[in-house]
Amino acid sequence: MMELVDPIADDAQVSWNVFDQQDNDKSDEELTITHGRSYQLRISASTSGASSKKPRPVLISSPVEFRILCSATVEIDEDHIIVSQDEVSESYTRLINIAVPDECPTGVASFVMAWHEPGNKRPSIAAACQVKIDGTYIPDLDTPVDREFTVAAKVKLDEVPPEQTAIMHIVAADSGKIVVKGWNRRVKKLLINLPTWDPIRLSDFTRQSSEIRHKEARQRVRNFSRTKVGADFIYWLKTLLDRFHNDLCLIIVDHTDLETPWEMLELGDEEYLGAKAKVARWLPVICFDEWHSLKVHDVEKQGTILSYLDDKELGINQTYLEHEALKILQRRDCKNSSELLASLQDVKPYKDVGLIYLGCHGYDGMVIKGLLEVFLARFASGYIGTLGKIGSAYASMIANRILQDASGTDSIQVAEVLRRLKEEAAEAVRRTALLNLSEEERQEREVKFLYAFMYVYYGNAMMRLRLMQAGDME
Repeated sequence: MMELVDPIADDAQVSWNVFDQQDNDKSDEELTITHGRSYQLRISASTSGASSKKPRPVLISSPVEFRILCSATVEIDEDHIIVSQDEVSESYTRLINIAVPDECPTGVASFVMAWHEPGNKRPSIAAACQVKIDGTYIPDLDTPVDREFTVAAKVKLDEVPPEQTAIMHIVAADSGKIVVKGWNRRVKKLLINLPTWDPIRLSDFTRQSSEIRHKEARQRVRNFSRTKVGADFIYWLKTLLDRFHNDLCLIIVDHTDLETPWEMLELGDEEYLGAKAKVARWLPVICFDEWHSLKVHDVEKQGTILSYLDDKELGINQTYLEHEALKILQRRDCKNSSELLASLQDVKPYKDVGLIYLGCHGYDGMVIKGLLEVFLARFASGYIGTLGKIGSAYASMIANRILQDASGTDSIQVAEVLRRLKEEAAEAVRRTALLNLSEEERQEREVKFLYAFMYVYYGNAMMRLRLMQAGDME
């Protein structure tokens, strides 16, 4: 609660109180009014005597009109009040509603109570106070949406984006530097130039299934996090996480060919970006001469599955969970990749499709390489893939989890499912979690950690998915 006391009449006091109706225990210094919220301004008068520290009193011998002004765009439902001598002689209280708009800049609001002395055309100040405003964007931006930035990143923000949305754009400059730009409506923009680095391909560490170099991969990314990205970069991401926590939706548009595993970026000791935020990637997608831009908005996709599962050389044991999850869903199965590609030539097969599922397990998947761009350009809101070869049993388990979650009564946010997957994997390999395990158990957890962070999501991170079960009505 913020309070200011000023005299309103000879031997009378007026006190200003701005109340947060959901948290009345806050002190003056702590009070921040927040966008989209309503508050009350309480004005009261008493005959307790004027303080010597206050300005000279307002003498009321006849009704006096006061105006309440605010420097910020705050709605005041009653900005004129009239106070008479009789009212002051008694207990006087007036509650005035104020509302902070849904869209407003972060800053400071100055409230002023002004009045006109007889014979003086200039208003005098009876009381004044300030509170912080927790807005939806910072005032050093020309507009809430940085158009030039979003055009370069190929991200479409025709409407004001959700406040928890942040965009990170990475490009290789002609100077040999890596330019990183970051944007969010409520956090200062990021612009840094970094020395380039060698590519970090997680696929190099999992190419040989008999020798997964998980320790080497983690150490490589840890060294990159500590020595290459710089303190300003890490601070910007931490500022976003401090404000939005797990609700942060970070869109990464990496226009370099360095194959950086951003989801595995370490922000602190054993604190990984992909486990803290919903990370979505985007890439330049062009259809003929038209660039396709990412649209970030809350949308639900519901439908059946068009599936292709190639596990003939693996045996049912490794992909049992996949089969079980697919079994209960409405789906159309493709026998091979050629049939899948043929199906995609006609709009009818996927008109009511909520998910196109490709369980290639490293075989015929090579034939359909490049479908990412086709999917995103033509009809897909999101795409789940990996940065390299994943163990088939683990991939089957992850597929089962996503399919099971998406077949419930409520839709799921796929990017959030992947975040939780990474969070669980990161918790399982903390030093304290590995202390009393055997070497075999530790290695199994560390391999799963690497696999979890190799999963990446392209597209609209706010997209929600619900898959229809076999018994659902169409």
